[in-house]
Amino acid sequence: MPEKMMKNCSNYDDISALIGDGIMCDILSRLPVKSLMCCKRVCKHWQYLIQQDQHLINLQLTRSKTHPFLIISIAKDNEINFFSTNDLFEGGAAVHWLRTPWSKPMLKSVNGLLCVVDMEDDSIRIFNPSTREITPSIKTTIKIDEEEEEKQGVRVQQIPKFGFGCDVYGKEYKVICVWEIHRSTAEYLPIGVERVCEVLTVGDNTWRRINGVVSPYNIQGNPVNVNGAIFWMNDGPLEWEAPDCNAVVAFDVGTEKFSLITIPNFILGEPQSLLSGRFVDLLEVDGRIALLHRRTSDGKVNLWINDGFEVTGTAATSGQNVIVYNSNWIEETISMPFDWDENLNPTFRPIAGTDKIIIKPIEFNADSPRHSVSLYYYDRKKKTSRKVEITGIYSLMNYPFRYTVNIFVESLLPVQKQQQQQHTQLPLGN
Repeated sequence: MPEKMMKNCSNYDDISALIGDGIMCDILSRLPVKSLMCCKRVCKHWQYLIQQDQHLINLQLTRSKTHPFLIISIAKDNEINFFSTNDLFEGGAAVHWLRTPWSKPMLKSVNGLLCVVDMEDDSIRIFNPSTREITPSIKTTIKIDEEEEEKQGVRVQQIPKFGFGCDVYGKEYKVICVWEIHRSTAEYLPIGVERVCEVLTVGDNTWRRINGVVSPYNIQGNPVNVNGAIFWMNDGPLEWEAPDCNAVVAFDVGTEKFSLITIPNFILGEPQSLLSGRFVDLLEVDGRIALLHRRTSDGKVNLWINDGFEVTGTAATSGQNVIVYNSNWIEETISMPFDWDENLNPTFRPIAGTDKIIIKPIEFNADSPRHSVSLYYYDRKKKTSRKVEITGIYSLMNYPFRYTVNIFVESLLPVQKQQQQQHTQLPLGN
């Protein structure tokens, strides 16, 4: 900008007006979120752009997705410490990124947002670690009076299952809570199961009940959000029963409807036992859902990537029908880079936009070296693995040295609608 024109600008609002919001958003979108939080204090217009301008928020997220980073989290003494590395692929010294004053579990991040789940009081909080904004606790509203039913000779077990995702356009972010209400006689003979669902739209942050079709199956495992839907592995229709087929339960975030995706038996075998889903991970690979079957005897695991759906029929549930899809799957084989023990339950984290999968073993050996943690980067194209060491975090870890590894992107996405402003903010220094 010419020096004479700059001198005529009395403040940053004048500069923004002079160069235009389009150019200003392009410049700001290239900065780290921590810097943008400081930029909010420059002038009111910059504060508006960073907090509310949807073009800037979307542009920043798009750019952030091109350079994700590795996050290592350690829960200890009612807090979680988050560490990052300077290079996603090379490891090295860990840098402390954030400390939260809780150790509650969190669902897999969606475009930089986290859903913190408190199973003790059946509530959630929406958290943006980049901006440090977090909502108050939002308690689910569906829970029946167990004491009242016990008076009628009915035992009740209520299990909430949570999922977090966004619609296919990335405009609405929602949390779903599927309540599985198991009823049995006083002698523990099963009577049946009732499934009731609530949905919370991020920003509105109030639960509302879904009165439509609910999945005919219970759900299990960690959900994954892919292309506007949340997916789980299915479980038996009743407590202590294995499912009668292998399937993936899908919840469309936009339409708020359930569907089923059948899995051929040649992939997972017959669903013979209650533990049949324990050895299956749902992943996102190449923008599609994938099944990773961890049960093996030869040091290899099978990765099945979905290659399309077609409607094959419906399944009856609650007097209505759920669409059932047949599915095609492409098989890949992964040779494990370390001695295999399915009971150690390693973690697999595909890196979006690449052919790499991070494999994290669980270390139970009390005599294992404590100067670093080890991750393995598996290349799906080359079918090779490379070991990466990360230093600087073992001093905070307790035996058996459990830590979580995730891929994360920074985001400016708000956790609350601007007019409500009912959120707190953790200090940026943590």
